[in-house]
Parts: sequence; structure tokens; C-alpha cells
Amino acid sequence: MKNPQDMGKQMDIMRESMLKMHEQMHTIMDAKNPQERVRLMQDHRHILPGLCRP
Repeated sequence: MKNPQDMGKQMDIMRESMLKMHEQMHTIMDAKNPQERVRLMQDHRHILPGLCRP
């Protein structure tokens, strides 16, 4: 079992990753140019696996 400090640190990392993902999604939704939206989605898909790793 992990100690409370490790669990707290992991939660902080997860929270930060979720905020980054949330910001990316809003940037994608706010994009007016369809080509820009596609590029942002591709970037998001490329970055997403790194955000989901512990």
C-alpha cells in the first residue's frame, strides 16, 4: 500500500493532467477554422497518452 504522501502527489499529478486536457478541449471547441480544429485534435491525440500515464 502506498503512503499518504505518494497518493497525494499522484492525485496532484492527475489533477494537473485533467486541467491540461480540459484546457486543450476548450481550445479545440473555440477554434473557428476547421483546419485548425483538426490540427488541434491531432495534437491532443498525440499528447493524450502522456497525460494519462501515472
